[in-house]
Amino acid sequence: MLKIDAEYKNNILYIRLDGNLNYKNSYKINDFLLPVITKYDIKYLVYNLRFLNNIDLKGYDAILNTKFLLKKNKGKIYLSNVGRNVINIFKNLKIPIVRKEKDVLNLIGE
Repeated sequence: MLKIDAEYKNNILYIRLDGNLNYKNSYKINDFLLPVITKYDIKYLVYNLRFLNNIDLKGYDAILNTKFLLKKNKGKIYLSNVGRNVINIFKNLKIPIVRKEKDVLNLIGE
């Protein structure tokens, strides 16, 4: 099961994932989140992975799709609160990892 909490503030879309991101539910990102990014021309997105328990290849691909879409928008993606159980998966994505969501504000100059 995967719960997604979304919040938009300070020109940043915060996506908080809770549960497992896998082949059963990665469609939630691909089918619902990606169109929102396109429609509203989102430039900055932060995935908070504090409560992400597990991720498989389909989940990894969903986050990678987000990265490519934001790059098209001349934006940037960040990961925050990445747990030890999933950090190795994200090292190859070349996505900046921050400790806390609010640390992104300093990086983008808001």
